[in-house]
Amino acid sequence: MNRSGLAAIWAMVQEHRKILTRAGELEVKRKDQTVQWMWELIHEGLKVRFHRHAEIQRQLKNTLARVRRGEMMATTAAHKLLFLLDNE
Repeated sequence: MNRSGLAAIWAMVQEHRKILTRAGELEVKRKDQTVQWMWELIHEGLKVRFHRHAEIQRQLKNTLARVRRGEMMATTAAHKLLFLLDNE
């Protein structure tokens, strides 16, 4: 791509940004992204807490095996393990 082609693309990007800004859409998108980022941080934090929880780690292998063998429903196993996290 030559420089004039790049300049034309950049001009289109800037015009698109102006349109989004004037319509307020850019601000809405940024706020939505911030909320999405918050939820990603919460989910990641919960996963870390879950995997670091000593009692969950003690019970996890056996619980997984019971689910695989069909001795325990996945929903029951999840509730059991999450109960441990909630009641530390």
